[in-house]
Amino acid sequence: MIKNRNKELFESEILMAENINLRNNIQVVNNEKLSLESELNKKKKIINVIKDKYKKNIGRLLEKFNQKDRHIYEFQSFIIDELNNLKEVILRENENMHFDETLMNNKFMNISFHLDILTKKLEEKMTISIIE
Repeated sequence: MIKNRNKELFESEILMAENINLRNNIQVVNNEKLSLESELNKKKKIINVIKDKYKKNIGRLLEKFNQKDRHIYEFQSFIIDELNNLKEVILRENENMHFDETLMNNKFMNISFHLDILTKKLEEKMTISIIE
């Protein structure tokens, strides 16, 4: 009986030692886990800072491009208006001319025709750039 009791005590001491060892291992693993979580949080913060910075930079770039597009569109509109005004002036001049009308009519009509073509091409480009 004493031998059995000694054997049980010895086994319980072994179990207690294993239990203590397992608890120590659990504590080490928990410490490593906390350390890794801390590093992960730091890296997440860095990533978020970088993301925010890039979002702001991309936003600024898009704003600049949109502003340039507006300026280009305004310039193209100005050119179209000026071409149309020039065409009107040429047509008015054509109506006021009294000498050799056939020759002058052809010249003015050719100029007017080319102005129409330029205007249409520019309007097409503007339409394409707006669609894009």
